[in-house]
Amino acid sequence: MRVLNREHVEAVLTLPACIAVMDGVMRALAEGRARLPLRPVVPLENSDLLLLMPAALTGEGGAVGVKLLTLFGDNPARGLPAIQGLVVLFDPHDGRVVAVADAASVTAIRTAAVSAVAARLLANPEAGDLALLGSGAQASTHLRSA
Repeated sequence: MRVLNREHVEAVLTLPACIAVMDGVMRALAEGRARLPLRPVVPLENSDLLLLMPAALTGEGGAVGVKLLTLFGDNPARGLPAIQGLVVLFDPHDGRVVAVADAASVTAIRTAAVSAVAARLLANPEAGDLALLGSGAQASTHLRSA
């Protein structure tokens, strides 16, 4: 099992490679080969949350995984991120845990990659400007995907 912290994720999950993978995943979703059930949300005390985001991709190159997150709204006042978590990947053939990775970096790269795929498919090919609304954790990765 590999354990990937933020630096490891950013070194191995490049934005161009993730854009190509997300293009394939979005196609698999449209073809019914990807399973993304509604995510369970477990309420905790003080309006804090535990979120579970399972997914499976069938067929060749299949994958099974879950993103586990906590959302603690008071954390920024403590100097901690409000959202913390990890991604667990399983071998789709025998269920062994293959990797555990930092969720924040995976999410930033994956979300920007999906935005790039959507823009490529939906934007006017003659468009020359990009509007980036917000400056949060996702902003810099989205800017690099443009």
